[in-house]
Amino acid sequence: MSAVELVNLAAVLEVPLAWFVRDPLPAMVSRRTDAAPCHEVTARLDRQLELFSGDVASQLASGVITPATDKPSWRTPRTHPEAERTALAVRSHLGLDTGPLLGLAAIAERFGLYSCSLALGNGGADGALVEVAEGVAAAVIDGDARPGRRRMSLAHELGHWLF
Repeated sequence: MSAVELVNLAAVLEVPLAWFVRDPLPAMVSRRTDAAPCHEVTARLDRQLELFSGDVASQLASGVITPATDKPSWRTPRTHPEAERTALAVRSHLGLDTGPLLGLAAIAERFGLYSCSLALGNGGADGALVEVAEGVAAAVIDGDARPGRRRMSLAHELGHWLF
């Protein structure tokens, strides 16, 4: 296949050229193996997660971003009181009070979780996360969801990353 044909194929399929020329991260291959059949929007989310995680991996390799060196791991809370105590421990670790968490994406980046919000359509998963490397993860959040839902989805993915 010529380069021109590859570019045309990418345009017809509405995927970036990188989709064809960059090897997927092992974590993405594992994610696909473990996944059950999914909704069209969830499949779009999975494609975007692969592309974004590849971008994060490229930025990591070039030194634009660095792995989180201070990323504690908390035990997954099993009860509401445990969740409240864990939330306080995370806030304490960050030096934050109990007020609203403004700039949640920047807070997630302090733990090595890089995120983006992309319009994916209605009816699928709200977000997904994949580990890119030790101390670095990528999350894609459905930009078609309402702002509060997007924020909750990022908080949810951050919870996965921390636990």
